[in-house]
Amino acid sequence: MKRPHLTSRGTKRFVNNLTIHEGGIVLSLICRLFGHKWKDGVCNRCNKKKAEYDDKVQAAISGNKEILQTGRTSVDQLEHDLKKAIADEKKSINPKFHRTEKEEELSFNFSQKWASAIQKYEDAIYSETAKVGTLDSIDKNIEQCHKAIDAFEAFRNYCYKKSKGGQIYFDDMWEHCHNSKDPCFSYIQSTKDYLIELTENYDTYKIRFEKESRLDTILLDIISNDNGISQRKLYPLIPEVPQATIRKAVDGLAKDGKIIKEKKGSSYTLRLAEGEKN
Repeated sequence: MKRPHLTSRGTKRFVNNLTIHEGGIVLSLICRLFGHKWKDGVCNRCNKKKAEYDDKVQAAISGNKEILQTGRTSVDQLEHDLKKAIADEKKSINPKFHRTEKEEELSFNFSQKWASAIQKYEDAIYSETAKVGTLDSIDKNIEQCHKAIDAFEAFRNYCYKKSKGGQIYFDDMWEHCHNSKDPCFSYIQSTKDYLIELTENYDTYKIRFEKESRLDTILLDIISNDNGISQRKLYPLIPEVPQATIRKAVDGLAKDGKIIKEKKGSSYTLRLAEGEKN
């Protein structure tokens, strides 16, 4: 799905979970807050109708006058939240929140002109990074890290070679990400960090991935040899595998009917299901 372009990109988080009508209201509010120009009720920057010019949006506004706990209507609350987001972004160390109007225009024009190609490059990045850490061997995961980094760099090269607007677009959307824990980071940095971790601890991870690839069999062997074992006793028997991974595997075996998991005190007892032999 193509990301919506907003003059202040951080405000898009308020749009993601809204209905179509509410989304139209938010875009109209953004245009007003940022002083966009209008012609015949259509924003010349976002190409969106003003709320009062859109019959569907106007119907949504008029039919949504419920007062929230904050004492505001939902539309008023959205405007309040957007203003707060904009104020927070003005104080941010992230350079993408301090672009000039000209830079924003260059980025926007680039995103519109090359939308189809951008979509393909961005889909490739999402696809390749989603596979990182999910494969069953260290070598496959190292290779996948390189594929994800290559997809990221390919898009960077594409954007940088196209225009100044392409460079701004790439930097703001991919090099200057932000969340509640980090005000500015590169989207690909976690993949690069993971690649370093894998290569520097190759032998340890090789054992871990090997055991994870046959974890169900290992767990069934342990439970078969100690029917009724406490789940907490599994962890020191397979120290190379994270406890969260072991818990997930145990839950999967129980869901598949291969073992019976029963609460006992602060832990669980595990035993083979009747007729299950390993």
